[in-house]
Amino acid sequence: MSLKLRLNLMISLLLLLILAMASYVFLNDAKSDVRLETQSTMKLAAYVLEEKAQALIKQHTFSNEDLFKLYLLNHLRHLRIEFFDSRGQLKESNQQAKSKAATTPPGWFINLFSDTTDVKPVRQPVLSDGSYIGELVITPNPYSEIMEVWDSAIGIFWVALIFYCSVILLVSLMIDKALSPLSQVTAGFSAVAHGNMGTRLPEFRLPELSAISNGFNHMIQSLAASKEQSESLTKQIIHLQDEERKKLARDLHDELGQTLTAISAEALTIMDYGKKEGLPVEEGASAIYSMTKQVMNLLSSLLQRLRPEGLDESNLSFVLTNLMASWQQRNRHVLLTSAIDESMGDLPDIINVTIYRVAQESLTNISRHAKAKKADVRIHRRNGKIIIHITDDGVGFNPSKKNRLGLTGMRERVETLGGVFDLSSMPDSGTQISVELTVQDGSS
Repeated sequence: MSLKLRLNLMISLLLLLILAMASYVFLNDAKSDVRLETQSTMKLAAYVLEEKAQALIKQHTFSNEDLFKLYLLNHLRHLRIEFFDSRGQLKESNQQAKSKAATTPPGWFINLFSDTTDVKPVRQPVLSDGSYIGELVITPNPYSEIMEVWDSAIGIFWVALIFYCSVILLVSLMIDKALSPLSQVTAGFSAVAHGNMGTRLPEFRLPELSAISNGFNHMIQSLAASKEQSESLTKQIIHLQDEERKKLARDLHDELGQTLTAISAEALTIMDYGKKEGLPVEEGASAIYSMTKQVMNLLSSLLQRLRPEGLDESNLSFVLTNLMASWQQRNRHVLLTSAIDESMGDLPDIINVTIYRVAQESLTNISRHAKAKKADVRIHRRNGKIIIHITDDGVGFNPSKKNRLGLTGMRERVETLGGVFDLSSMPDSGTQISVELTVQDGSS
């Protein structure tokens, strides 16, 4: 649940609690007012009518029609005043016809005032010279007062609703304004997660957010320095590793290669000498010669992995073409297609080695793990960038669950040079490797 929604819910609950308490107080006061209004009106009406009756008695002006002229009291909505003659027939009333209320309160609301409707009617006999003329009956009618209370409650409800909506809107706007910097914080973390160490947060007005901004910027500055130092060390290690491989390859070629060549030549000499002299040494010399050739082939393969032949002459395209051809010969069950630009003869040695290692390691993974039928290698040079795309239609894998050392080594080499390494793979969907390296204008 978001912070904005939580605050709105808390404010809503608080306003509802206040509304419930105010409604309780309002209804209690309204019930008391209805009872008091009804009782006071009944007493006043009884007093006025009694005075009226006494005046009529003194004047001896009783008549059968409109004796009290109760129709003039039709404005007393809270009371029903009726005059019954001596025979019990209704002669006059202040409510000639029931008018339909503009708004009728619901039953549950009327039930709230049930204790105000139990007031008993007042019966006042009318006598003239000791003879019974009739009876005035004053009956309370609190429903009109209840309707007034209902109308007031509806008005208060609409005011409260408008107030609630205004408060919620105002609070939402204030929260949005207060929390708007959080989107910048989130964007900053996202940028850092994607490797953008140049991200910085602005200085916020709120002290709490300002502290977060300062902490974030300090953290990124420290991370950027650590990353730069780590990349520098990694670059040095890779450079030293390549130099060591280069030296080892040269030493093996010069020392062991010459020795194996000499052994091979001596074995051929022994074979020729044995044939001439008829000595039984031909078979042994032939075995030595064959074993020497196998060791020389193994040495050639080892030297190719340590330091590919041709890189020192800056002939990267030639070396890559030979790598593809050699790999295809060993993996005839896979159809390999390739496209390599020829315009890569002036690249720095570290970039040459990186391009070669990416291609070499990718092809090795395809032959060992992919079970592919097709593979494609494309290496192009465009606008000061080296673009590498290597794909296969093999079994694929889940990159989040498998962390092969070869892939890690490729990524480290590429990112140490400021390049971009992207791996995309899914089970049964093949694997795609994309690499982008930036070369200096002087090398373009």
